[in-house]
Parts: sequence; structure tokens; C-alpha cells
Amino acid sequence: MDPKTPLEPGVVIAERFRVDQAVAFDGAGPAFLATDQETGDRLLVFDAELAEADALRHGVGTQHPHLATIRGLVAHGSRDVLLTEHVVGLTVESFADGTPRLTQVDVARFALRALDALQALHNVGAAHGFVQPAALIMEPDGRPRPVMAFAPSRLGPSVYRCPERGTNGPPSIADDSWAAGALLHRMLTGKDAPAAGFSAESEISDVDTPLLKSALFHSLAADATKRSDSLQPLRRELARWFADHAGDGSSNSSMLSRPPPLPDVPPLPGARASVPEPESLPPTAAPSGPRSGPTEVAPRPRRSAPLIFAVVAAVLGLGAAWGVSAWRAKPKVTVITTSAPREAPPAAASAVSLGEVAVTGESEGDSGGGADLAVSCVSAHFPKDTFKKSPDLSWLCTEVSPLTGGEKLRVAVVQGAAGGAPTDAQTLFAKVGWYEMALFAVIRTSCCTEPPAMSLPEPSAGCEPLVGAATDIGKAVAGKQSLDEPLAAFAKAARCETDAKKASLFRRGGPPQPSEEAAFKELLKSVTGQ
Repeated sequence: MDPKTPLEPGVVIAERFRVDQAVAFDGAGPAFLATDQETGDRLLVFDAELAEADALRHGVGTQHPHLATIRGLVAHGSRDVLLTEHVVGLTVESFADGTPRLTQVDVARFALRALDALQALHNVGAAHGFVQPAALIMEPDGRPRPVMAFAPSRLGPSVYRCPERGTNGPPSIADDSWAAGALLHRMLTGKDAPAAGFSAESEISDVDTPLLKSALFHSLAADATKRSDSLQPLRRELARWFADHAGDGSSNSSMLSRPPPLPDVPPLPGARASVPEPESLPPTAAPSGPRSGPTEVAPRPRRSAPLIFAVVAAVLGLGAAWGVSAWRAKPKVTVITTSAPREAPPAAASAVSLGEVAVTGESEGDSGGGADLAVSCVSAHFPKDTFKKSPDLSWLCTEVSPLTGGEKLRVAVVQGAAGGAPTDAQTLFAKVGWYEMALFAVIRTSCCTEPPAMSLPEPSAGCEPLVGAATDIGKAVAGKQSLDEPLAAFAKAARCETDAKKASLFRRGGPPQPSEEAAFKELLKSVTGQ
């Protein structure tokens, strides 16, 4: 804490944001409620370490229905101060110790939405860095639930920081992936996972569902080489489980019982406590029109050299973006203060759409998990930005021919490019050849609930069935098993059909080439990690 520029009630930051009162976070650094004196907005304010601030800069202004907006990183003396939207409601910490109040279906549904909010930050090059129970508002006032908000870091060692980061170090996308797994463990069991992680799936004894146990292990493996470094595997595995179990039961309407109020204790950021409004300012209800635009304030100098802060923020779901802060005589940082009312996420459409929002479990009344849920995990099997436009994939789980399905997938990838420059997926898809069928089998196995068996023409005499080999490849990828044997069996069966002069039946002119297998593996890198 800089004694010359204290962060305490009564202080005005950047001649605009008045600090009103302290709020309590158990085991964490100090935080305060503040008022934007230009708009009347209530904000949460706390110190951000240099590494935390740098990880968040590109996320300023990012909008998502389940994400508290970062309004700015403002210089206050020798420190950076984080200003975020203040979201009122009950947090994960409102659970009674050891007694989760959500069904597994609810946990999966709300965790998927929180993961989607985190992914919105990752998509613009930012890391959250503060993922922990105090930051997830499970029952926010006037917002789609839940909301991934911000809370100051816990002091000392924490299970919500990956072991490699320790008590310091910069938060990263990989660190958010660890923290998201730790948060999911807390939501499922009511207990914190071990800070060192798990050495094997069998150690996750409080979760009895194999797929959920696998999802947790891939985020919380003690061995970093066995751990995912992005949210994609966790989102994909959780979505697969939810698609299969969405009709199993849900507590839906009232998830958490409200704890009794504590006397003479500053309100937790997630408590439904009444915070008195300053008499000189208007109420903080959402305005009828948009608030004031970006305001520029000067950041503190960094050590021996000045640093230019560029703020890049995509406004997800609204199809717009905040501009980069202007270059002036001295460095500037843009503080986003627009506070337009948010719209709830659209209801699931009848046609399958990948769109910009991945699997979130938004359709609470869908007893079957929904076609959108089952199919939208397709996007996790391809390189980023494959689907700039939403193709129709409603045929995916009913198509039984891997030959036809592979061709349809290729068309969907071309449609997803929206007529622009070829995407990485489009370029690789043009090279996979025979392995189009294998790719269809992989995606179908991972994203569809009990699809009908696949079929291909009867194998030639002495040849193993290609459809069986393709099915085995799909199972191996979904089960995170070695691909060596099923790929070898697939190539052998394809060469056998070529030798029998039947390659044309599969719309191929010759045997599979090593380059085709290499392109197939490259497409699957986001899934297999290899």
C-alpha cells in the first residue's frame, strides 16, 4: 500500500471514482465499493499486482452476459487499481461447508456458462487471474445466472492458483484453466481440491461420475504434462456430460439458501446487503439510455521506461468492439464506463448453430440437453476462428455414413469461413483425404448422445471393415487413448480397399498418404494435445 496515495473511503481516484466503503473478502486483500461520479455506477475497486494488471489489460470493456465488465485499470500513485462492475448476489461461498446445494446437472449448467465467460476474456488475449469461489455470483440481481465477477486474490498459497504460479507470478490462460477446475471441484463437492492437484483420477474420491472425474483431472493434474493449458477440454467434457444428463433433475429456481446476516460486519460482495447510496448522487438503477463514453486518465510510469497502454476489448454478442485508446503527449489508458443494459442470452434456436457463444447450457427447460448443446462442441475440435459464420449442423447426429458425413463437415467448414480468407481448418481439411471419415467419426462420438451405428459399403474380401476402424478412432479420441493402433488399422483397411480396386467407392484415387494422416492429427491438436 502506497502511504502517499491511500486507497480508502473518501479518496477520489483519477478525479472521478470516489471510494465509498470497504467490503470484506475472507482471506483476501482489501477491496472497496466506489462510485463513478459521472455516471453514478457502483464499482468494485481493489489493487492489482503488476502481473495481474498486465494479464487483464486486453479484457477491459469485454462484455458477456455472464461476465462482470472490467471498467478500467487506473493509475493511483505507484499502483494499478482495478475497477470492475459491482455485481450483487449470492456467491459460491454461500454454500455450507461440505454441503453443496446444487445438483450435478445444475453445477454443469452454471459452470459451462462461467467457462464461456472466461473464454470471452481469453479470446481477446486476457486472463482473468481471480477465479475463485468469491468471484462467482451464483444468484446475481437482475442478470442471467451466474456471473463471473472479480475479487481480490487470496493471501498466501491458494488452490485457485496453479502450482507453477505459486503465490506470485503472472496469471495466464493455463492458470485460469487450473482455477476453473478447482472451482468446479468446489461446486461439485463443497470442498477445495488439494493445492498440489491430483496424481491420478482415482484420487478424486468425492466425485463418482467418470466423465466429471476425468474433466477435473485434466484441469487439476499434479503433473503439468497431463494437464490442459486451456479451457477447451474442460468445456468439451463438461458439455458432453451435460448433454447426456440434462434431464436428470435440477434445482433450477432457488439454488442456494441465504445465510443469516452477520451483525456489524462489512457486506460480502456477493451478499444481498443494502449499500447506502451517497445523497448527492442518483440511484444506481440501470439508466434508460447509454452512459457516458470512454474517459482517458493517465497511468503511472513503469520503472525506467514509459509504457503505452492499448486497450482492446471485444463486445461479445453485440458484434462491436471498443476502440484502442488514443495516443497523446503522455501515455493514456482508456477507462470504459458505458453501462448499457444487458440482454439475456437468446434461447436455443431450433436449428443448430455454433455462432460466437459455445456450449453454455442456456436452455434450462431442455430435458434432452438440446441439439445445440450436443453439436456446438464441434467448435472445440477445430482451430480457433474456424466458424466465423454459423453453419447448419443439424444433420450431424443422425448421419450414419462417415463418407457422407465427412463431406458435409468439409462443406460446413467452408461455410464457416464466410467467404473470407481460408481458415486453418479449411486448409487442413483439404488435405485429410481418407481421414475425412475418421474426423467425422471423432466429432460424432464426442458430440452426439447415443448416435446410431455408422455404416459403409461391405469390405472387400480379405479387408477389415473401414467403418470399424473409424469408430475405434472416434472412441480413442473421446477416451483420450493412444491413436497409434486405430490409425494403423484404418490405414491398413484403406490400403486393402485400394489394392482391391475399390478406392473409388470411397471417392479416392489411391491409398492414404502420410500427409493425409499428418493433416488429420494437426486438426485434432486442440483435442488430443499432441
